[in-house]
Parts: sequence; structure tokens; C-alpha cells
Amino acid sequence: APAFEQHVTNFWMQELGVDTCSSDNEGALFAVKNSHSTYYAANDSAYTDGDSNLVRLICAAYGNSFAWRFATDIEKDVAALGAAGDGAVKRGSIDTTNVYVKENGAWRRGTELDARIKACVFANRGETDSVIVKHDTTWYICDDSDDALVPTAWRKATTAEADTALFGTPDGEVAKIGNVNESHVYVYEDTSGKGGYAWRRGTNLDMLDSLGPCTKNNLNKTRSVTVGKTQVWYTCASDQVVLMNNKLLPCAWREATDIEKDVTKLPKNPDEATVRRGPLNPNMYYVYQDKGWRYGTALDSLLGKACITDGDYSTPAKYDGLYYVCTNQVASDTVRKWVVASDIFNDTWEMQGECKEFGEYGYGNILIGRVNTQNKYVCEDGLFRPANSGEIDFGRVCVGYIENSIYKVKGSFKKCVNSEWKSFDPQYVTGVLKDTDGHSYKTVAIGNQLWMAENMNRVTDGSYCYEENAANCDIYGRLYTHGAASQVCPKGWRLPDQTEFSTLVSSVGGSDYAGYLLKSTTRWVEERMSGNGSDRYSFRALPAGQRKNDGSYAKVNYDTWFWSTTTSSALSYYALHFMNIADDGYVSAVGDETANSVRCIQDN
Repeated sequence: APAFEQHVTNFWMQELGVDTCSSDNEGALFAVKNSHSTYYAANDSAYTDGDSNLVRLICAAYGNSFAWRFATDIEKDVAALGAAGDGAVKRGSIDTTNVYVKENGAWRRGTELDARIKACVFANRGETDSVIVKHDTTWYICDDSDDALVPTAWRKATTAEADTALFGTPDGEVAKIGNVNESHVYVYEDTSGKGGYAWRRGTNLDMLDSLGPCTKNNLNKTRSVTVGKTQVWYTCASDQVVLMNNKLLPCAWREATDIEKDVTKLPKNPDEATVRRGPLNPNMYYVYQDKGWRYGTALDSLLGKACITDGDYSTPAKYDGLYYVCTNQVASDTVRKWVVASDIFNDTWEMQGECKEFGEYGYGNILIGRVNTQNKYVCEDGLFRPANSGEIDFGRVCVGYIENSIYKVKGSFKKCVNSEWKSFDPQYVTGVLKDTDGHSYKTVAIGNQLWMAENMNRVTDGSYCYEENAANCDIYGRLYTHGAASQVCPKGWRLPDQTEFSTLVSSVGGSDYAGYLLKSTTRWVEERMSGNGSDRYSFRALPAGQRKNDGSYAKVNYDTWFWSTTTSSALSYYALHFMNIADDGYVSAVGDETANSVRCIQDN
């Protein structure tokens, strides 16, 4: 009945003298002013002498509407507290057991400890203070609370909080003895790494001046303490298990290892792979790798080279006649280890450069082991391998590089064909010879000798093409002074001496017809019923002519001379001479400054 409600409201307001409750006076207290009322009180908010009743009305919100109701004791207490600054503490006027704290301009509930100590507010969280109870000091700390009415409150401090209560805020990292428990040590450090300093438990070693507190900033640092006449070393480490209050310390001092002690005396930033003996532990060796020192071995020092690359056989080290290689074996924690290289490595490494096409062992020569002379090796495809019994028996191996080459094997000539030595028994047989300049030459075995079957054509100082025409070199090979001729033969071949030319002539039946049998079948000018030869033995002697001392050229298609190593006089050497006008072949003296053809003989 709205009309009736209005009359009742009017009566209430008129009789009790109550103002309208609206948003304008929400939270306001009102004392009933009608002295005939049981709830009469003279003052709205302050409780002064003369008030006959402590009942107050308060304007309260109910959704979007407002209405008067009886105020609670807390609401009446707060209203009576009056003005005060933040941090003030007062007891309730109605219920004196209630404690109130002023924070952010408003009163809120507090605790009895706020009244005994001081206000615990958000601004002084973490602050510690004490109260003496029956002659014993009890420590409390201002902390967050789960009570919405009391968001921050004093609670009893832990042992660590009590111990550190009077430490204040040090300038930097320090260690101190506990206030309450003098057996406890505390360390002040940046626990967050972002300036979040706090106290935590430490150990007695943190108190030593020569060590200082073990914190994250000192992690892995090694320092010493002198005890009597003994120097003891410690390292600030995170691997030290120290349990305090059921929590592990993040780091603590522990006795240093040998390497940690020695590193304090070792160079700070040496070159990679530096090797040093321990300054404090001379029986220890260390290697600098990846910007830090690690354990090494005595061999690192003896070899003068650190083992830092796993399985590295490309850079061996030599000591006392033996090669060592750096392996991926581990001698102890993080230590790579030099080991004696394998027999084949030690036996062949120094000759590895000769295991190639034009190397000493590319021609099938057997290598005798450098360290173990009982071992024998073969160079094949650029690498040495152990020789088998058959290869050792032959004394030379038929390898790919000398395919179709002829060598004297077990006292007789044999030809290398498909990795096997093939015997032959004709008057002669042809093969090939490869030179380092890329030329290949035909060869021929005649009697007990193996000869080049083409004239030498390697370019050297002291060599010439006939009449300076390169086309003549393609046909006849080059002409060499004797000095150049003595240096031009390929490896395994040499310039023949006069006796070896005589043996060649004898092998084809003697000097009377040696020219006819050894001369080529073309390019010789025919005169007096002679000229070209039959080339019966595939020796193919061409009429290459000669370059004279004065630089002129003569006798092409008429004569040829092949140098020997045998001297005729101070300024001349013997040479095998063939002419177009004769079928014989003979040795004659030629001046060493003339330039003539070269035929090399295999050096067996």
C-alpha cells in the first residue's frame, strides 16, 4: 500500500527527527534526537558523556536504493575515531577490544599486535620488530594476511627472520651472525638477479674475511684460507649439498679441486689449446679449451700440443720417435687423451706425401715400416695398406698408376696388367711411362734393359725445339744440352752410360746393323741405299738433328744423337749416334754445349 508507506515514513522521520537516507549521506551515522525515544542520544558520531544510549542509525545502500538501519559496533567505533594520519592505531570506542589502523586515508581493522608494536601496513611489509613477553623477546614480522578486513598483519617471525631482524639493509653482499641464534650464519644477496636482495642461510665459511660470502656473483671463484701454516683452498659452488631449514642452499663454499686451485695461478685468457703444468699441483696438467681450463695429461705437455679435437688423425704429434693421435677416448672426467697411433700410421705417416701418382711409392715400391721394420706396406689409391705375402715376394706391386708399365720383377721383365704382373717372352715388349708434366711415353724392353721408346719432351732450361719450331718438338721431342739432359729423366729412370748403350747394341745383334734395326721406318732421308730403318724392336729412333754450340740447327732427318753420362773429355760426352747413310750404330764424342736427344733407361 504505497500511500500508507508514505505516511509511516513521514511519522518516523517526524517523530525521531531522521533525515532522508540517500546517496548524499551514505554511510552517515545518526543519533535519535527524540528524548522520549529509548534510542535517544545527543551526538551523532562522537560518544561523549551525557549520551544515554549507544544505538546509532546508519544510511546504507541496498542495490540502487538507500535506507536507515542500526549501525554495528565496528561502524560506530570507526565513526568515533576521528581524524588521524596513515599509520595511526586506535582502539574502538564501543568495543575496546577492537583495534583499528589508518591506511590510505581510511580506517580498517587491525590486530592486538598493531596496538603493542605499531601499525602493520602495506608500506612496511617485511619489517621486523620485537615484544618482550615474560622477560623473553618475541620477534614478529609485518606480512600479508588472508583476512580481507586485515590485509597486512604481524605474525610471529621465523628463526631466520628473527635472526636478521636488526641487520638493516647492507650496502652489497655481506654475511652476519644471527641475532637470536649465534650459531646461524646469514648471507645477504640478490636472490632474483634483478636487485631483489634478501637474507638467506649461509655457512660458517661465509664469515671468513679471506673468502667472503658465497653468492651467485662469486660462483666458481676459488679462494684460500690460511690455517696455521697451511693454505686451504675453497670454491664457491652450486654442487655443494648443504641443507638448512629443510632447504638446499643455492651455493656454498666447498673444498676446491686440484684444477680449481691451480686455475687461480694459471693465465686468465691464453691462446686456445695452451698447455700448463699445475702451479700448486705440479703432477697435474691442464689444457685451455673453449675459454676455460680443463684437465689434461702429461702427454699434452710432452708433445707440446693439447689434445682438443676428437679423433683428429690429421695433425698427429711426435715424441721419442712415436706418433700420437688425439682420440675421442676419455681418460677421466672431460679429459681427451693422446694415444700411440696405430702401427700403419706410425710406419707410413712420414711417407704419406710420397703415396701419390708421382711419389716414390706410387710406382708400386714396397715401403718398409719406419717403426716396425717387419711391416711392409703398399701405396694404392693415395693410401698405404699392408702388403700381402705375394706382393712382398715380388718386391713391387702392380698398382693402378703403373698400369701397362714394365718393370723388372724377380729378375725378369713383367708388365702390370689389371693389378697383376704378366710375364712375356718375345724379343721385346712395349709399355708406357707417365711423367710429372703430363706426358706419357712408350717404353720397350730389349734384352735385359727397359728403354724409353720415344724421345724426351719435357720443357726445361737448356732444352729446345728444332729451329725453335714447336711442331718439331711434337715430332722429334726436345733437344737438350748435357747439363739439362742429366736432370730431365722421370723418377725411376736415368740417363744411360756408354756401357748401357753398348749393351743395347749387342742385344739387337751388334753395331753393324743396330742402326737399321733401331731406326724408325719414316723421316730418314734415303741415300746410298740406306735411310729409314726397320724399327724391328720398336725403339723408334727418329732423325731429330742437333742444336750446335753457336745456336744453329743441323742434320734433322739425317742424324740423331742420344746423350750418355760417360765423359769423353773435359768438355764432351759420349752419345749413341745413328745416321741416314749407314745401317750401323756407334758411340761418338759430342760437345756438352750442343743439344741432342734424350732416351732414358729404367733404373732398376
